Amino acid sequence: MIEVKNQFARHTIFWILLMPFLAIMLMPALMNAQSLKLPKSEVQALRQLGQDPADVTRKANAAFAELFVNTGFMTGVEKLFRAKANHGDPASVRNSEKISQGYLTGMWHMLYRAIWRLVGLWPVLSVLLLAVILPAIIDGLVTRSTKLDQFKPHNPVFFWGATHTAISTAGLFLFLPFLPVPLSVWMLYGVVLLVASSLWVTSSNLQTGN
Repeated sequence: MIEVKNQFARHTIFWILLMPFLAIMLMPALMNAQSLKLPKSEVQALRQLGQDPADVTRKANAAFAELFVNTGFMTGVEKLFRAKANHGDPASVRNSEKISQGYLTGMWHMLYRAIWRLVGLWPVLSVLLLAVILPAIIDGLVTRSTKLDQFKPHNPVFFWGATHTAISTAGLFLFLPFLPVPLSVWMLYGVVLLVASSLWVTSSNLQTGN
């Protein structure tokens, strides 16, 4: 068994690999297919962020087709599910086909929504991260230097708490495309501010043995 000792690496693996995998496997089975479609509220949120929903939709359609339709992946998966359903008595076959079709519909909705979110939100989020988080880290490091000059101790509780919060919230950014709730402008701003404040506390309380 491979053991990952680095805490940041563990969080990264969790959010980038495990959570999206679990989302793809479980959410279509646990949630109604319609609830996994792209909500209209996110289209409005994209407009508020200065993006063109029509252009984002066009790019998302092209990306989805390139990844799943043109490659034959969608056809292959649907054939696989139909093959598994063609066993047993007619009633069980009909029930199995209904469940399989509902699962597949939800999965395609969710994957398309994830691609649409990536195409539409990432340019905005990357600018917000640079505009807010980078100054927060620099200011935190300046605060830390001031503490060193004044021989003030650093708070290890603040350091570790803020570090865990920053890593977890940054990981949430990686999972945003698969988040099973509609995204809003205020939610995105809130996550950015939470990451920025956590990183400020972390950088201003870096451990120095005090």
